[in-house]
Amino acid sequence: MKSLFQLKYDENDCLVTLQNTEDSYWMNWAVGEIPWGTVKLPEGIQVHKSHLIEENGCLQESYIFKNEMGFPVYFRESDLGVILSLPDSYVDSDECMRRHCHTHIWCGEEASWIKAVRMSGIAPHLGMILRRGSLKGYSVMRDFEKSSNDRGSFLLHPGIDMLQPGEEYELCFEWFWFQNPDAFQKILLEQKNLPVVCMEQSTYFVGETALFHIKGKGKAETVSVSCEEEQLEWKMQEAEDKYIVTVEMRISSMGEKHINIEVNGIHTRALLYGCMKLERLIENRCNFIAAHQQENKGILDGGYIIYDRETKKRFYSYLYDYNGGRERLAMGALIALWLQEKSDVKLESSLNRYIEYVYRELFDTETGDVFNDAGRNMDWDRLYNYPWMTIFLMEVYKWKKDKKYILDAYKSLARYYEKDGKKFYAIGIPATELISCLEKEKLYDDAEKIKTLFLAHAEHVKETGLQFPKSEVNYEQSIVAPAVSILLQAYELTENKEFLSAAGEMMAVLKLFNGQQPDYHLFENAIRHWDGYWFGKRRCFGDTFPHYWSVLTGECYARYSQTDGQEEYAQLAKASLRGCLNLFKEDGWASCAMVYPESINGVKAHYYDPFANDQDWALYYAWKMKAFV
Repeated sequence: MKSLFQLKYDENDCLVTLQNTEDSYWMNWAVGEIPWGTVKLPEGIQVHKSHLIEENGCLQESYIFKNEMGFPVYFRESDLGVILSLPDSYVDSDECMRRHCHTHIWCGEEASWIKAVRMSGIAPHLGMILRRGSLKGYSVMRDFEKSSNDRGSFLLHPGIDMLQPGEEYELCFEWFWFQNPDAFQKILLEQKNLPVVCMEQSTYFVGETALFHIKGKGKAETVSVSCEEEQLEWKMQEAEDKYIVTVEMRISSMGEKHINIEVNGIHTRALLYGCMKLERLIENRCNFIAAHQQENKGILDGGYIIYDRETKKRFYSYLYDYNGGRERLAMGALIALWLQEKSDVKLESSLNRYIEYVYRELFDTETGDVFNDAGRNMDWDRLYNYPWMTIFLMEVYKWKKDKKYILDAYKSLARYYEKDGKKFYAIGIPATELISCLEKEKLYDDAEKIKTLFLAHAEHVKETGLQFPKSEVNYEQSIVAPAVSILLQAYELTENKEFLSAAGEMMAVLKLFNGQQPDYHLFENAIRHWDGYWFGKRRCFGDTFPHYWSVLTGECYARYSQTDGQEEYAQLAKASLRGCLNLFKEDGWASCAMVYPESINGVKAHYYDPFANDQDWALYYAWKMKAFV
């Protein structure tokens, strides 16, 4: 078979050019600060690298590690690894669509793979299947000076702990081209000796029954599935040289469920998460905020601020992402939403104090201005703040049933549009709900004004199409998701199919941010890789799986599922909205980000950041859309 790979290697046998000869954009898939094929080795370990084009047209890469010492060499988590440098970085959206990719990595031991999809969804895309060896995880090496716009290079870690003197170990990757995500899945399922874990859900509430499948080609002659050393029951179906192993498992407790899988001697795994019932989770979180995150003095009196789990103290800084406003409005919005259904004297008292704080420090009722921090600080007139203030005031209105608050919510969003907000893709604009509330209060002129402003915004988004504007990050999931939400809300208001068609085009691009790896950190969670630095205590760049803004995609899935012929998006909405619930713990504490890789630039990672900061939007949207959760 003719190969479509065009390759160039440097003097160190590292890949510097990897292109598809039929790609009209001539995208180079081997781009990064560290050359593809660079190997991290501890003292005494040598590596032999080789590569060839196979008869099937695929590229095979082999890395053979050998212990040249006279004694055993043991490896810590990230001592040994192979660098892959793909163009998973953000410039302007037009260039991203042509020559950049989202990289979905599954280090599933002996059944590992990579799915790298061009950000536009236009084929060809690049995939990898591990042919020999095992992968236990990955780390990231990145240039912090590039800030939020470059995900960095990936360091894949072999699944070995030590090598005896003279012992060898091989990692062998097979790279291939594919046309779309469905084609990638089909290719995986056509491989012998590759058990593929397939699921529709990775997070389950306690008391639910988890369901997943293990699929592969050939006969499954030996099968073992266990969780915490307890063997699980399974059922087998075999037909046309394929097998499906179906596993059902009752979730009886909270926390991670590590599933060990072996089929025909090939080992892999899956990670599920057991979650407290949503209602109880939110109740505990709201009470934690009131008890531990509300300040009692100075200009912050009544405000909800950061809580540090390590020091067990509140924390504030004038630094934007640590301050007394902005994203942290989520805490007030969540409690106001909760109190609409559940009365609680202590929470009511706490929220009333917070409302006083917001009006005193963060919001101007005359102009509709939303200040960036306590003290009516406007060092940065940040447009994101306006829809969040609108949401907060709207939820307070729905709790108190006081017309004043919906009028103020109107002022906030109207002010957003006065500041040319129609050219900005703000997160969380609640247009349809705000209009409904205004109409309920017979504020028809105000409702019509917001509708006119919002539809002009939607028209701008429709006309701009896939040429998304830069924001605080050049291109990201939380630019595309707001665009889709705006268009879907415009369709709800007008039933104009042009808005729905434009939303569908953008939805196809939005879906590409999300992976389907069988791990609750990754499954239907969007690629993000900077939030742990800006909002976390550790100030560490690196993949955040999950990050709470992933729920914006879930909100779009839910809206889209209610349009004609898109019912299957309801299942995706469920997976996405549940995907961030592991950020919230049983006692009500929460983490602003889970930094997923084993290490970042050699520093140990794979941790939940100690700061409870801005993550409560995940619970807000989960409860708001609980019909899909």
